[in-house]
Amino acid sequence: MQRADRHRNTVLLGALVLVASCGRSGSPTSSTQPPAKATPRPAETDLATVTLLPEAETRLGIELSPVEQRALPQTITVAGEVMVPTGGAVLLVAPFSATVSAEGDGVPKAGAAVKRGQVLLRLAPFAPPDRDVRAQAEKAVSIAEAQLETVKVRVERLEKLLPEGGASEKQVEEARAERAVLEAELVAAKKRVDTIRRAPLGADVSIPLRAPRDGVLRTISVAPGQLVAAGAPLFEILGAPSFWVRAAVYAGDAARVPADASARVATLGAAASPEASVNALPVPAPPSADPVSATVDLFYELPEGTTRRPGERVTVELPTSRNDGSLVVPWSSVLFDAVGGAWVYVQKTEHAYERRRVDLARVDGDLAVLARGPSPGVPVVRVGAAELFGIEFGVGK
Repeated sequence: MQRADRHRNTVLLGALVLVASCGRSGSPTSSTQPPAKATPRPAETDLATVTLLPEAETRLGIELSPVEQRALPQTITVAGEVMVPTGGAVLLVAPFSATVSAEGDGVPKAGAAVKRGQVLLRLAPFAPPDRDVRAQAEKAVSIAEAQLETVKVRVERLEKLLPEGGASEKQVEEARAERAVLEAELVAAKKRVDTIRRAPLGADVSIPLRAPRDGVLRTISVAPGQLVAAGAPLFEILGAPSFWVRAAVYAGDAARVPADASARVATLGAAASPEASVNALPVPAPPSADPVSATVDLFYELPEGTTRRPGERVTVELPTSRNDGSLVVPWSSVLFDAVGGAWVYVQKTEHAYERRRVDLARVDGDLAVLARGPSPGVPVVRVGAAELFGIEFGVGK
């Protein structure tokens, strides 16, 4: 029995050794490949390159223009303020002490356009402040009533004597005329008393105040029913056809700004484009300066029809007498991304266009002046840049 158990154990041990040896012989050999593989990242220029088929390029109408280096006048940008030119505002004052009353639809509102000769309001002048004016007026009424009563009695007496021959037709007619005069004097005296009771210093007539020129009402200092003194301001009319811009230029740069050169005026925060700015011509003006900021004032006239407002802050771009070589490309070649970065597309190879970043210095007419960009002579896309931008980022697909 023991011999049989030893034999069975020997057989099991041999089987286990055989299985173990078979497992080692069937296991894979050690591999030389790493557990992870890193793919090289493509260059940034490869990501910003658009390759077109010849048919697509023709359909888009791509046109190229080389980068040029030109000697353009250097410019400086300063702060400016829109102002009313000298003599452009007319201040209307009360010619005498009066009471203000409205005309027609009322007193015009500030900002309303007025025409020359238009009635703005009416002024009722104050009567001279005589002593005891009310007592004198009531006395005149009493005298007129007494005289009228006497004349009425005389007219009645003459009319009775006329048929009997005791009075003539002439006497009757004269008495009747005297009675009519006294009746009119009594009516006028009563009206004067009513006027004095209602407005002791008011007159019974009003004078219209008319606009002396075409313009826009800037300020209104009166209201209907208000009492104004002589010389009190009533209206201010802006009648100038255009506004001026006062540019504060550093005193060290003022000598380099040509006196006959026009300036470029733009709204604060507006995009650098010709549509967002206007040309302003220089105008002669009284010299002025600010010693605190060490600036001198240069004045320019805005074109007619501008939407600027007096007191508005603007930016003024002024040319100088210094000419520097600058890189220029067509303004239509410049594109802007979502964060305001400026880009152009250059021709990398035939039918391949690469987007490159540029630093925009300013816009001069239909040219974009670059502070940094491609080298002179490099062809950039002048027509079709926006289409390439859309193709690159999948816009319109």
